[in-house]
Formats: sequence, C-alpha cells, structure tokens
Amino acid sequence: MKEIFRIRPANEKTVEELADSYLWFSRPTAYNDVNDANIFAFVKSNEALEMAFKRVYENYPEIARLSGLSGICCFTEEFPEAKIIREFPGSKKGLVIVYDKNLLEQHFIGRFALGDCFKRVDYLEHPTMFKSLGEQDILWEDDGNLQTYKPMTAITSDVRIMDQLFLKMFTRIHWRFGNQKELRIILGGTNIPDKSDGLMGYQIKIPKEAILKILVHPEIDVDILKSIEKLGYIIERLS
Repeated sequence: MKEIFRIRPANEKTVEELADSYLWFSRPTAYNDVNDANIFAFVKSNEALEMAFKRVYENYPEIARLSGLSGICCFTEEFPEAKIIREFPGSKKGLVIVYDKNLLEQHFIGRFALGDCFKRVDYLEHPTMFKSLGEQDILWEDDGNLQTYKPMTAITSDVRIMDQLFLKMFTRIHWRFGNQKELRIILGGTNIPDKSDGLMGYQIKIPKEAILKILVHPEIDVDILKSIEKLGYIIERLS
C-alpha cells in the first residue's frame, strides 16, 4: 500500500474535513504566496506569454480570472519532519493525515477521469519565469539531457496543450520550499465543481477508507483531539 500525507491545522475545519471525509481544494486566489499559481505573475515575467495571450484572447486577463477558479489540493509524498510541519500555515501544533494513495487515485479516475492525478511540484529559483530562445517560445520539457522548446502559437492553438501550460504554472514554486516534497491534485477546466465568484475553494468527497490514520502533535488542543477521537480513526502521536 502506498501512503501519501497531508499536513493540516488542528482546528474545527479539519475535524469537519475528517468527519465528512472530504479534501479541501483551495483556489489559487486563496494562496498566501502571490507568485504561487498566479497567472498574472507569469504573464509579467514572460514576454512570450503576454504577447501570445494578447494575440489570441481579446481580453487575456479573463483567462487569468478563469484559471483562478481552479482547485488545488497539496500533499507530501514523504512523511514530513517536525520542522516541515511547522512551515505550514496554522500547523505548528497540527496533525498529519495519512491517506491510501492508490484509493485516492482510483477515486479521481472514476469521478473526474484524472489519471495520474498527483502532479509533482518543480522547485525553481525563478518559478514564474520560463526559459525561452526568443519572443515566441518557452521551454516546455527538460529531462536533464535534452531541452525542448514549444512555440506559443502551438500552445495557444490547442486547448489540451493550453491546459498543460496552466498545469505547469500551477506546479512551479520557489526552491526554498523544496524540502516539502509536494504533490498536487489540480481540478481545472470542466472539472471545476463551481465557477462562482468569491469562493475560497471546494470540498471534494473521498471514500472514508482512504483515510488510514491521523498523527497528532503531542500538544494538540484537547477539545480538538476529543472531537477527532469520536470519529473512529486510528490516532497516533507525532514524535
């Protein structure tokens, strides 16, 4: 069985998340880092993107608005050390939820047709900047041996490739966070459950059995711990 981990604050919202067995997908607009999954930041940093969006879309800021409706759920692929847990907002005395990775993958295939739903994050010195050979292309693939550049005309003329571009933007963050070993599930396009303005994110139901156990901080709030204990999950203490 493959496990995957999610760091959460010890509060009533997390208790609700466990009680109702859902994952919280945040919209990019709810992120603390203004350069994380922010399309405007990419456009500002890449002349090729700005020129292409202006050429193809009459009102390219609308593309940024629509991309901001996507949902992102973050995990760590390795059990997080205590110092990493402290880096997450509100999680200084929080908890780690352990999931069955295979069950989650099957769930997102069945509900959203998302094969290989966990996307690896790239940690870069300048995450919002794509390398380019000129004004009309960006670096598309880099396997360490070969770099492949793709013309912006090829990207913007194919909806599927555009979706891949947004996926790249949503999985590039600063290398100072590299020790988090992050994976992300991203809901975009037709998989966005609600396109209403003003939402911070979405609740996506998952099978309860996908939650394997919960590891709590030794100094977790007593009332929160009691609420979690009532849910019937396996609970262990973080060392």
